[in-house]
Order: sequence, then C-alpha cells, then structure tokens
Amino acid sequence: MTFVGGARSRLARLRSARARHAARAAVVLLAAAGLVAGVGTVVGRTAAQWSDPAYITTTASAGTWVVAPVNKCEVRYQADDHLVPARPCTVTFDAIATWAVDTGWARWVASAPGIANNEYIAFTVTVPAAGLYAGWTWSHTQAALGAGTLVASCSLPPVFNGRLQANIGATPQIYLTFTPSPQACA
Repeated sequence: MTFVGGARSRLARLRSARARHAARAAVVLLAAAGLVAGVGTVVGRTAAQWSDPAYITTTASAGTWVVAPVNKCEVRYQADDHLVPARPCTVTFDAIATWAVDTGWARWVASAPGIANNEYIAFTVTVPAAGLYAGWTWSHTQAALGAGTLVASCSLPPVFNGRLQANIGATPQIYLTFTPSPQACA
C-alpha cells in the first residue's frame, strides 16, 4: 500500500490523537467514580466535649390571664371512642345570651360531613367573654349540655369539653345553658 504526500503519518497521528482522547475520558470517568464513592462514605458524628449549663429565672406576678378561644371537634366511634380517621369536623361560635351574673346560654354549630349513625362529635368550646353579663362569675355557675354529656362543667370555665349524642346529623348545635350553682366550683 502506497501513501501519497505523507498520508500515512497523518493517519497515524489521527489514530494516536483518538487514543489519547479515549485515555483522558477513561481517567475522567474513573476520577468521577472515585468522587462519588468518596461522597457515599460515612463520616463519624462529632460532639462537643463539654456542655455549658443554662440557668433561667423569671418573676411571677398576679394579673389577668387571657384564655385564647378554643373551638374544636373530632368525630369518634360510639362503640369504642376511637377517632374516626379522615373525618372532618369544625365548630363555629353562633350566639350567646346572659341576663344575670350566672345565668344564660351559649350556642355553637358543629359540622361533620359524612358522619355515620354510629359516630359522635367530641368537642372543646370556649365561651366568649364579650357576650357575658357585666360582673359574670364562673365560681357559682354550673353548665349543662342540651343533647349530650358535658365532661367538665366546673373545672375549666370558660372552656368546656363534651360529647354530643350519636345519630343527630352532620350539623348539630352545641347548646350550653348556665344556671346558678348552690356550691362554688373548685
């Protein structure tokens, strides 16, 4: 085979240039693989050899404590009181009327779309201070729930916990009545 004008040397140079590029690519790939393998290694955790103690003091004072309104509910099974998963429930304050320092009523509306006949609504509601009679006192007031059971009628006013009866619909009312109590709440 005869090459004209040094074609053989050009062909040889071309082949050696391709070989150099292939060698460089192999080195780059091996370096990248080593880097990835290095990133995947586990490094031991470090911790300080000492801990500085922290001391906090504060002064307690008498005053007025504001209770943030809590109006919430959840749907539970009547048979075992377990929470019904993924069943929405909301409680909205509706109205209040008081006509003495310990007498009146308050109403909320619950909403539990899709509630079944064997489920009930457990709730926590806060009686708003804005609707109470001037001079209202919880110390000699008892609360009652119209269609269900009030869990705490004296211990946490103005916050009340209870449960409505089962099978009363998806939007029942929570109706609390307040009447004078012959004995003081403890």
